[in-house]
Amino acid sequence: MPSVHLSSPPLRLFALALHRARLPADAVAQIAEVLGASADELLGLKAPAAHATGGIKNRRLYRRMQEIEKLPRRDQEALLRTIEAFISKAS
Repeated sequence: MPSVHLSSPPLRLFALALHRARLPADAVAQIAEVLGASADELLGLKAPAAHATGGIKNRRLYRRMQEIEKLPRRDQEALLRTIEAFISKAS
């Protein structure tokens, strides 16, 4: 089952709704299972696991990637060229 990115705005809102709804623990557990997450992740008690961050283990890097996605396409392309040049030089 594919996991859901808990950092997306709709799911953050969903997590807030779950927290405020005071659902029974077994209902939260079932919802978490369907979404491929833990109940703690849904309730915001625990940071999303690596699978929820696209496999990126470095949280700082993951947050930066999210910010880069918000930039205009031209800026994204410039950053990608810089990253690719750095990686090719390091290889």
